[in-house]
Amino acid sequence: MRKRASAAVTALAGTALVATSTPAQAASSAPMVSILQTTPNARCVTGPARPTFSGNRITLHATVADRDGGPLAATIEWRTLLGDRPIITYDWAGLDSPTTVTITVYPQYLPWGAVYRWRALVSDGEQSEVGPWCEVNMPDAGPPIGT
Repeated sequence: MRKRASAAVTALAGTALVATSTPAQAASSAPMVSILQTTPNARCVTGPARPTFSGNRITLHATVADRDGGPLAATIEWRTLLGDRPIITYDWAGLDSPTTVTITVYPQYLPWGAVYRWRALVSDGEQSEVGPWCEVNMPDAGPPIGT
């Protein structure tokens, strides 16, 4: 059975008032973190398969989207493997959907020989999603100076 908008018209002091009701709209869909990549090494993994970083920077990419469209807020967090607080947090607001957000981490400012993890979070103002963790090993020594 199809629902239709209904209208009631009432005459009051020579003026017509129109009240309308329409069927409730479906709830909005939750935004999502759809793609996570680490450059170099490109894949997002955890555990023993996590890549070991090489080079003078790591670029983190997260694609966020919402089937309902616009505007999104996104966050990327970078932590030690067992850390309960981010070392680095970067936030964006007013993003179109879909959008890829990117940050660059310069490992020379972080302890070598550690394991780090990162994730992306996204919100559309009504609902939010937290993406999975991605991990990366830092070698025991940094890259040669000048690389």
